[in-house]
Amino acid sequence: MLKTFTVKGFDKEFEIKPHLKLVTVTDFLDGKQHNIGISFTYKEDGNELPFPNFTLNFGEFIALKNSAYVDTNNCWFADEILETGIAVDTGLTKISGYYKYPLWQFDEDFLKSVNEELYRKYSDEYDQYMKEYMADEAEEDDLN
Repeated sequence: MLKTFTVKGFDKEFEIKPHLKLVTVTDFLDGKQHNIGISFTYKEDGNELPFPNFTLNFGEFIALKNSAYVDTNNCWFADEILETGIAVDTGLTKISGYYKYPLWQFDEDFLKSVNEELYRKYSDEYDQYMKEYMADEAEEDDLN
């Protein structure tokens, strides 16, 4: 079941709904892969309106499955979301401009609940990519 969240800001509460997307990025070998992206919407006067993108993409492949950088600069409610347990902060960050963005690893069940078909596509691609990458690494080790 899709989980919604209630967050506070601008002197009111918002009930927000997550959305999953796949973001095309470049991997270490200049190939195209996907990272996950998460955004939220809220309803106001019967209309579904976007919140700022929750996750950021820097165009590079993230080798930690189910992970994304969180836009703590524009999403004041990030800590509230983290407290729900849908993700863990990895302790890793990306610096861009004057801001440091944390890398969170999202719970697989949460991602499936948002969009199981899209998550399955991402997961299968990721697993296949890593399997091929690890096989290449093993072959290289055998040559040494």
